[in-house]
Formats: sequence, C-alpha cells, structure tokens
Amino acid sequence: MRTKLMWLTVVVAWISMFYATAKTGEFVAILGASLAQSLPPEGEYRITRVENLQASPTVRVGGHFHMDGNRQRIEWNHAGQVVVVEWEVIRGTELPIRPSGEPIFVRAVESKRMPQRGMSLQMRRMLYPRGYYLILRDSGGETLGIWELLWNT
Repeated sequence: MRTKLMWLTVVVAWISMFYATAKTGEFVAILGASLAQSLPPEGEYRITRVENLQASPTVRVGGHFHMDGNRQRIEWNHAGQVVVVEWEVIRGTELPIRPSGEPIFVRAVESKRMPQRGMSLQMRRMLYPRGYYLILRDSGGETLGIWELLWNT
C-alpha cells in the first residue's frame, strides 16, 4: 500500500511538472509582449508598403525576411497570395536577421488594427526564443498591435 501511494505521488508530481512547463511557455509569451510595450525600443521603423494583408496572422505562419539597404520586409503566403509588410529604418538598429531570405515565423500576439502605410513600428528583442516583438503604434503613440517575429527556431 505504501509503495503504491509513493508511486502515485511520483506520477502526479511528474504530470504536474509537464503541465506547468507547457503553461509557462504561454505565460512567458503574453508577459513578454506586455513588457515589450513598456520598454524603450531598440529600433524604430516606418511602414512603407503593405500588400495582400486581409487579416493579422493569429497563429504562427512561416515566411521569409528580406533586406534591401535601409528597407526590410517580411513575406508569407496566405490564401494563394504573397503577403508583404515592408518598412524603412528611422532610428536605432535594423533587425539583425542575416542573410536576406532567411525563413521566419510571424504571429500577431495582439491586434487592434491592421498595419497600414505610414504607421510606426518599434522593435524589442525577445528574451526567448530568438526573435523580436514588432509593436505597431499610431502617430499618437497608442499601441495598435504586437507581432512576434521568430527566426532560427
């Protein structure tokens, strides 16, 4: 009886550990996005082009990152069309994703409005995994959305 109780305790503890580990990832993602809004940006950008974007990607979507001088863009396929969001560096650092054409994953963590030409993007580095938060802001500084951009994952 004592051995069975001991094994039951071990199994329950083991299952609880895996459950907590799985839920911690979600918590860290939500907390990281909230924290990224309040910290100063590492880079500021202005959106110069948005093509074929019908809805924000609410699940991680595979795409590619491209760089051409002062302009950077992300592309992914949605409903048979290539979605493009392009921006130019205003101040701070550019996204240090090398080489151009590198595969990425994009997801909208929070989205109040769709990105449009002329809107501001601010970049904060993620702590884990290797990636960046792109914070979409209007001219008044209000947060309109937060996207995560993951690479080499």
